[in-house]
Amino acid sequence: MSEPQSTCPMSRCSHVVLTLVLGLGLGLPLAVAAWHTVAREWKTCTQVSQWKQRGDAAFLAGDYSTSARAYSRARTIDPTTTGVLPLFARARLFDAAWHPDTLQGDYVAEVALDLDAVEAAFPADKPTVTAVRGFLAILGGRPAEGEATTRKALELDPANGPANLGLALILRRTPDKAKETLVAMEAAIKARPKAPELLALMGRILLDQGDAKTAADRLSESVALRETADSLRDYGTALLAQNDSRGAAKRLGDSVRLNDRDATTWSLLAQADLMIEAYDQAEAAARNSLTIQQSPTAAIRLAQALNRQNKFGEAAQFLQQMLQTQRDLVALFEFASALEGLGRTPDALSVYREILATQLPREQQQSKLVQQIQSISAQRVQALEATAVPVAATPAPKAAKKGSR
Repeated sequence: MSEPQSTCPMSRCSHVVLTLVLGLGLGLPLAVAAWHTVAREWKTCTQVSQWKQRGDAAFLAGDYSTSARAYSRARTIDPTTTGVLPLFARARLFDAAWHPDTLQGDYVAEVALDLDAVEAAFPADKPTVTAVRGFLAILGGRPAEGEATTRKALELDPANGPANLGLALILRRTPDKAKETLVAMEAAIKARPKAPELLALMGRILLDQGDAKTAADRLSESVALRETADSLRDYGTALLAQNDSRGAAKRLGDSVRLNDRDATTWSLLAQADLMIEAYDQAEAAARNSLTIQQSPTAAIRLAQALNRQNKFGEAAQFLQQMLQTQRDLVALFEFASALEGLGRTPDALSVYREILATQLPREQQQSKLVQQIQSISAQRVQALEATAVPVAATPAPKAAKKGSR
């Protein structure tokens, strides 16, 4: 496939050389000025050529963002250079095709302007151009058109990576399309097997589908290529789902070191620390999460960490405020535990009995959790009732003897 070639201002250089030669017969000042012009034009031509070569190499390596920056640099050095503009537009479009999450704000309009130019200059790239048209249709609020356009791209080239990626993102929203989603993602990864962002996305999709083991494998591949806060967080989440609490704590700890302003990651780290019985660390992680964003989940994890450290008073006060607005079952259980720890047995029994009176939800997983909490609560009620000391009856006052004062 032929490509537009970048041309340096060599014709101008040749013209100046001729001027220099003629100038030698007219006088030294003119010759010196002409020589400076030649040197400047030659340097510009060399720099433009070097940046274009860098752009070409990066494009062939699949590093489209670096390629676009290199071509942009060549155009900045000499805006009159021909042939670089189509290459820049192509690199920018390919970068958007593989990273549709970057299609935001003014960048959407810029990429949209590239479509016709790239398709005209590089006809073989029509499948990728069509895939980007599908992305833009979805962003424009036309999901049906976006899916139809994406499938047209796959008709042109069933192995096209961006088109398969786009299809996977579309199908991911539909639970009964889980298998087709994975097939499309596998095809996208096959086109770029060493792309960490694709492996991480596959891991997240597998997590959504409940396959934590395979998700962890894909996320492990992703972080081995490049560690990001998000991929480490998701990797830790997958390990938590498999009860690998120590592995999860390590990955989640690495994630917050890269981004310490993510409340979800801090909350997940608190859960991992609770599982490995690092209660002081769990308390700190939960507090960090709540400092960034208030969350019932993080609040309950803080209460659990406090109870495990016998900080019953602080836990009870914290949970009492929380339960004024939401009678969460796990929060109720932790509140009862805190009351029990404080020796407030009647109050603890009252809360445990409230838990036992809770109706089971219809959702199976939630119902199982409620049953587990109710089972433990029933055991605590039985234990507390068995050990409760009955209140002694107050003896009646004795009658006063006759003659006494």
